[in-house]
Amino acid sequence: IALQLLLLCLQLFQLDSDPVVITKELIRLLLNEDVTHQLKNLQETRRAVVKEIALRSKQGQSLVLEALRVRLTALQDVNSAEILGKILEAVGNDPEKSAPFAALAREALEHNVS
Repeated sequence: IALQLLLLCLQLFQLDSDPVVITKELIRLLLNEDVTHQLKNLQETRRAVVKEIALRSKQGQSLVLEALRVRLTALQDVNSAEILGKILEAVGNDPEKSAPFAALAREALEHNVS
C-alpha cells in the first residue's frame, strides 16, 4: 500500500507541485532507507520523489540539497550519491539548474578525498 500511495503522490506532484508543502521531515523520511524491510520498488520510488521535489520546487531544492549535503559528508551515504547523480542527469546541461547540484557533488568529492 505504501508504494501505491507514494506513486500516487508522485503523479500528483508532477501534475502540480504548487500546493504541496515540503518539509525537512518529509525529505528525511524519503531519504531514510531501511534496506532490510523495504521492497526495491519502494526505495526506487522514494528516490524518484526526492528527485522530482529537487527539480520542481525551489523550497524543495533547498531542503534536498541540505539533506544530501549532510548525508554525503557526515555519513558518506551511497544512496544519496546515487540520488544526486540522477538529479544531475535530469538537469543535463542547464547551468542554472545544475549549478547547486554540481557544487554539492564537488564538495562531496573533496570531502571524501581529504
